[in-house]
Amino acid sequence: MDCRNRHHPRGLIRPLAQQPGTRQNACLLSGLRLVDGLITIDRCTVTKQTVMVRGTGSAIRNSTLTGGSLTVSATDQGTFTRNVFDAFPMGLSNDSRRNLVQANVFKNLATAGLGAAETFLPQDANTIEDNEFTGNDIGLSSSSMLRHIIVRRNVFNGNNTAGHLIWAPPGTVADGGGNQGPCGSTPTPNPDLT
Repeated sequence: MDCRNRHHPRGLIRPLAQQPGTRQNACLLSGLRLVDGLITIDRCTVTKQTVMVRGTGSAIRNSTLTGGSLTVSATDQGTFTRNVFDAFPMGLSNDSRRNLVQANVFKNLATAGLGAAETFLPQDANTIEDNEFTGNDIGLSSSSMLRHIIVRRNVFNGNNTAGHLIWAPPGTVADGGGNQGPCGSTPTPNPDLT
């Protein structure tokens, strides 16, 4: 599906009113490429490659994402909440800003559950909080310098590596605290993080 919403800038994909005997995620979205548009995906099953480029305010919430990937590029104020990413990695590019990735489960990934990159200004920081990373090769990663990102209250269980950040300049990553490793242990604080 290729959605270029220049004439109809708002889209909502969600199941119709739930009928008795139907599944909770009664809508199915099989691949999406959204450029310069706004969309809300709510209570859906999402498969295949999903790409969101240059959008403001789009959301994926309460959905199951499986057998594909999500690439978020040059977006602003996107909301990704209460989803299950099952063998469906999410990449948040360094030109995306003020996005919220909250209360999701990232599981069963041979690569990183969530790959996040920097923003250039502190006020544009993306927030990654209250997520569970379980059964992945790497839970949370970055392949470049990491600045101006807020990571807090996430739980990492059964990953080969909880988090992999190549380099973060002192004072540029806000660890809001509460991140947990296996067995509920709190990681040793890094004094270079704020």
